[in-house]
Amino acid sequence: MKIGIDIGGTNVRAGLVDIEGRVVDRVSAKTPSNEEPERLIELIISLCGQLGQAESVGIGAPGLIDHLNGIVRISPNLPKWRDVPLKALLELKLARPVKVANDVNSIAWGEFLFGAGIGSKDMLVITLGTGLGGALILDGKLHLGKSHMAGELGHSTFIKNGLSCPCGKRGCVEQYVAKNAIIRIAREKNPELKEVDPEIVAKAGHKGEKWAIEVYEEIGDNLARVLGGVIQLLNPDRIIVGGQISKAGELLFSPLRRAIINEIQPALRETFEIKKSALGNDAGIIGAAFLT
Repeated sequence: MKIGIDIGGTNVRAGLVDIEGRVVDRVSAKTPSNEEPERLIELIISLCGQLGQAESVGIGAPGLIDHLNGIVRISPNLPKWRDVPLKALLELKLARPVKVANDVNSIAWGEFLFGAGIGSKDMLVITLGTGLGGALILDGKLHLGKSHMAGELGHSTFIKNGLSCPCGKRGCVEQYVAKNAIIRIAREKNPELKEVDPEIVAKAGHKGEKWAIEVYEEIGDNLARVLGGVIQLLNPDRIIVGGQISKAGELLFSPLRRAIINEIQPALRETFEIKKSALGNDAGIIGAAFLT
């Protein structure tokens, strides 16, 4: 048995995972986001204790992670974390091997081994939610890049001098494909909306409301422009889309598949497939458990 832990901005979720990638037991707790690192480390130790004996522990954490040394360099969800040697600290306390990776890399690894990535060799995984996260698997291995930030498309520039982004740049991709984009475009399409979030827009789209369908068509078109470049550059065999916004299903995937055809050369159009993530919220737990 292995333990996989997914550190989120709201909750820390941990699971006991068997050799076939099934979560056989799980526990969770609120993330002490604004506290010192010691508090979260204590919580992780407690959750591992609740799950019992396991041969190893894997952790997916948000932010810039030194995968090789298990150090959390900086995390937007953990403002007091700077260069925290999480792997070393936990191995000392737990007396078992610990691996630490970026949360989207953990999700990608879970999907690759046990989910929508089965049978793939080269793939991109993106998560659409508050932002846009990304991870690459090339030749069957996680591709980290020099600074362990490979695959992060969210903060590449989509429109020069475009919308401001919390990262400090302007025109970042995630401002045109993620949560804020859906809310902004929905209000433009339907100014009478009093409350709006991606779930509300998706429900309206599934009911056939024209304005909501148009929102996801625009999101799909924007995302296709970004993914088209990845396909041209890396020639992957699969692109997997996860995160809360992917729950819109074909409302998102249909316009995305239609639009992406116009973004790539004809010779590439039959070389890949776009799939919805298969493991849902367990992808990060499962992937973390099997980090190598």
